[in-house]
Amino acid sequence: LNAENFRSCFESYEGEDMALCDSRMADAIDAFNRANPRLQPKSGNLCELSFEGFCHIMAKDTFDKNLSAQQAAILKEMKTVCISEAAMKLVATKAMVNHQDITGERKHTRCYTKLMEPLSGFVICVNALC
Repeated sequence: LNAENFRSCFESYEGEDMALCDSRMADAIDAFNRANPRLQPKSGNLCELSFEGFCHIMAKDTFDKNLSAQQAAILKEMKTVCISEAAMKLVATKAMVNHQDITGERKHTRCYTKLMEPLSGFVICVNALC
């Protein structure tokens, strides 16, 4: 896992903010790997997390004292976002609804959906008169 894998979890960032977020995540992952040599990936790339390193981040509330406060905060934010996304997907799966239905996200509102409320009121009135 590297910073790009976590990008989808941080959808509020765009453009330069996303590039800055990526570099901060990569820096935090690198510092975490340097502080925990036994959790380093076998590939030797310190900007990536091994499975064991990812599990360690998800399980711990505090991190090594070798990390700066900003790096520890970024790792905690990554943990929080991952856990909340996983919980949201689990709730959506168990409730048999789309993820967007729970979060209230709507990509495109169609014209006919905006007219449904007034149109249904009109149909009720016409039905009452008949």
